[in-house]
Amino acid sequence: MELYLKLFEVLFPVFFVVGIGYYLGKNNPKIDTTFITNFAANIGTPAMILYALTSTGISFEIFKDYFWYFLIAIIAFTFIGIIFLSYIFVIGAIVGLIIYSAAWIRIKLSGKKSSPTPNTQQGNVYEHDAK
Repeated sequence: MELYLKLFEVLFPVFFVVGIGYYLGKNNPKIDTTFITNFAANIGTPAMILYALTSTGISFEIFKDYFWYFLIAIIAFTFIGIIFLSYIFVIGAIVGLIIYSAAWIRIKLSGKKSSPTPNTQQGNVYEHDAK
C-alpha cells in the first residue's frame, strides 16, 4: 500500500498539471503561454536545482571537489562544440560553393532562358479550356 501512495504522490501532480493544460488548450487554443514559460524558466528551474542540491545531503567539500570536474567538463565540451560547429560551417560553405558553381556553369552552358510572358497559359490545354 505504501508503494501505491508513493506512486500517487509522484504521478498525480504530473497528470493534474497536464490535464489542466489540456483543458485550457481545448477551451482557448490561442492561450498566451508567456507567463507560464517565464515562470518555469526563471523560478521553477532554479528552485528545482536548489532542491536537488540541498536534498541530497552532500557536504560543501564534496560539492567543491565535483564542481571542478564539472567545470572541466563544461570547458572541454565548449571547445569540442566550437570545433564541431566550425567544421560544420566549413563543410556547409564548401557544399554551398559547389552548388552555386554548378548552377552558374549550368546557366552559362545552357544560355539564359527567357521567362514566359504572364498572359500565356502553361500546361496541357484542352479543347474546352481554349477560348
